[in-house]
Amino acid sequence: MIEAATLGELVASPPFSLLMIDPLSAAELAEVLTESMSAPAHRRLLMAPERDLALARRARAHGFSGILPKTDDAPLMLAAIRLVLAGGEYFPCFEEDEAQIGSAALGPADRLSKRQREVLEEMRLGRTNKEIAKTLGISIATVKLHVQAVLGAAGARNRTEAVTRLFQGAAGGQDA
Repeated sequence: MIEAATLGELVASPPFSLLMIDPLSAAELAEVLTESMSAPAHRRLLMAPERDLALARRARAHGFSGILPKTDDAPLMLAAIRLVLAGGEYFPCFEEDEAQIGSAALGPADRLSKRQREVLEEMRLGRTNKEIAKTLGISIATVKLHVQAVLGAAGARNRTEAVTRLFQGAAGGQDA
């Protein structure tokens, strides 16, 4: 790991597998997004204080592979980093925008993206990550990312607890 005060210090470095950028302030952001393009890196990941759709769109437009909200749980952050290193993208705000999350009437299962609900259904059937990946035609890293999102939405520690909570909630058996 190399830490630099400015992106200019990295220009002469060999290419990095992953360049993670954590801007100090919103005022610094525009400059950082532009300057990061000169830093030698195969993939770029932008740290953000929280999920921010506008910021995610700007980062993607500048060639970033993802945005990593600091509000995400550590296991989800690690899964996102692994996904980006494997060549994928992580923009959680995009799925939330499509699902229009934020309505008070939505329960935890309703707040999952379509793909996360598909993974949840496979989890309900007792399938392993490898089996889910094969069934849905996605990578195991992506399955792990979706499983972490499902666990987070359910407030669960494991797959069984997540399935129980989310399916009880969908059936109206969960207390408010």
